[in-house]
Amino acid sequence: MQRIRLNTATEVLASIPTMLGFIPTASVIVIMLKDEIVDGRTTKQIALVTRTDAAIGEGAEFDPAPFLEAAARAETTAAICVAVAEDSAAVIALDQIAILRQGFRDAGICDMLALHVTALEAGALWTDLDTYATGLTEDPNASTLSIHNAVEEGRSTAASREDIAARYAVTVEADTAPAHAALHAQGPDFVRHTVTELVTLIRTRGNPDAELAGRVGLCATISPTARDALLFTANGNEHAAAHAFATIARQVRGNARIQMGLEAIVRQTLLEQWLSHLMTLAAILDTWDGAEPLPRLIGSLSDLELLPEGPRAATPEALTESAEKTAQWAQTHRGKFNDDIANLLRIAPTTPPSGT
Repeated sequence: MQRIRLNTATEVLASIPTMLGFIPTASVIVIMLKDEIVDGRTTKQIALVTRTDAAIGEGAEFDPAPFLEAAARAETTAAICVAVAEDSAAVIALDQIAILRQGFRDAGICDMLALHVTALEAGALWTDLDTYATGLTEDPNASTLSIHNAVEEGRSTAASREDIAARYAVTVEADTAPAHAALHAQGPDFVRHTVTELVTLIRTRGNPDAELAGRVGLCATISPTARDALLFTANGNEHAAAHAFATIARQVRGNARIQMGLEAIVRQTLLEQWLSHLMTLAAILDTWDGAEPLPRLIGSLSDLELLPEGPRAATPEALTESAEKTAQWAQTHRGKFNDDIANLLRIAPTTPPSGT
């Protein structure tokens, strides 16, 4: 695996959109680092990247505890804090960063770097909050990390969180009648035939039509066994699988939509291991319009972004282990994350593949 180094403030800022999966605005980003021995010497490796909204308005409350708890779980030894905001949001964001930095110092974590920039776009002015050194940001799409992900892994960065939500916005609903008719006619062979067709479509990088979307959506809801069979359809084509599941999620409703969205998240997690899959979950919840009400999400998006580490692999054992960790996390964080949503979320953030 190629190790990518971030040596300057400009390189750090240009890489943030790739780390998150989208270009943040009015945000506070914390890059948590841990020690790692490479070639006999200690280096810093990215352990976790978190983002929260820069609250707008006077007297906005900010609790650093979730960040500090996440830092402890990730064995963080150093942190980089970045405020991406302008105007009134910048004032609040800088206050939040000051609180975070003090919390990290009190916890014995090195306050390595703190930056402010109005926007993560080419030519924006950034400022080092300690030395007051300044510089100009570079195009995030031209960063080393972004190019590596695009060329080597075929991944791109969304322009905004809204763009991620748009990927999951509902389209014309697939007619479920043909799927139910196929289930009745094929009986026990229905799941096998549907999964086989989905595997072929993923291998050829095709787009699921409404008929297949209806059948896959039905597979996701008729039984846990049928749903879990969908986990193993990628066969090495993780990008194509993520696209297929996301496309299906747009065409189905109710529990099928949630299940398909989660399968897309699984693929993105195993492939990317960044936070964009949590943005995907948030987007799915934002655009939920099924007949059955979803459990109420308690807390902010940052609560979702500070979940325990995810599975080691796409195996039943690893997924079960991850689900148990998530359930334990939910038990100890009541008031932040609804239990029912925690049960839906089977995958959580894991260490990114690139170091500093």
